[in-house]
Amino acid sequence: MADGLGFEVPELRQWLAELALLPQFFQQRVMRGAVATAASVMRREAKALAPRDTGLLQRAIFQMRLTQECTPTLEVWKVDVRSGKVTTRSGKQRPDAYYARWVEYGHFARVSESGGVGGARFSKAERQFLATGAGVVSGAYWVPAKPFMRPAFANTQAAALQAMADYIRENLPLVTGAMRYLQTIGA
Repeated sequence: MADGLGFEVPELRQWLAELALLPQFFQQRVMRGAVATAASVMRREAKALAPRDTGLLQRAIFQMRLTQECTPTLEVWKVDVRSGKVTTRSGKQRPDAYYARWVEYGHFARVSESGGVGGARFSKAERQFLATGAGVVSGAYWVPAKPFMRPAFANTQAAALQAMADYIRENLPLVTGAMRYLQTIGA
């Protein structure tokens, strides 16, 4: 559901030069935290934009580091909606948000013989709308999209980049200080 993100930060060349002086372990820690911070910004926005019908869709939005795709110079995180059966710690299965793509992109819903969808009854206004044939295609009608992931990505690019820059700005001095300390004690 999400797209890639490219950016340019003015201080980036200086930070990368400083990171190159650090051991790989510290480089990865700073960059991993920075990208995780950006993913958190996008996840929070997606949760805020998700429809609040039951709250399930909001609870199903997650962020995850894709370790198989990460390299020493590349960090890959995913912000998506969990779909598929989810088992809780107590062993119970809770409903999943399998319908997230339908909400994001819109979908056709079937009209049953009894005049309802999935056992639900239509209101009088809905029955009149369907009786006119508007929006109905061979026993189905179009449910418009209510996008939340794509707008979240589009709305938070600048904020995510700023969060990354702030994270690096705050943590790089700590890491370089820790590195210098470790060098002085001979570790």
